[in-house]
Amino acid sequence: MEEMYLFLLTTGLGCAGVVLPTLVQHMLRAIGGEGSAERQMRQEVANLKQQLQNISMVDQFAIYARVQRKINALSQQYKEKYWSDRWENNGCVWFWQGC
Repeated sequence: MEEMYLFLLTTGLGCAGVVLPTLVQHMLRAIGGEGSAERQMRQEVANLKQQLQNISMVDQFAIYARVQRKINALSQQYKEKYWSDRWENNGCVWFWQGC
């Protein structure tokens, strides 16, 4: 019977490790909100990804690489802006630094 509880515990913790990051991300987005600049950046990345799907990597490598670099740069800017704003404004940085 103890093995059953141990199995259930480890399974539950494994599932929580998969689900919790996504849940926390959605909670932070709901609490902090997303500014118009961040929303625009996210929309532009989505548009560029759609454009990238229409470009043949073999035939038009230079164009493909240029669009991919734009996507990478915008994604990095979005992550830096979004997460730095959320963590610093919510005081979470102080909490994590204290641990």
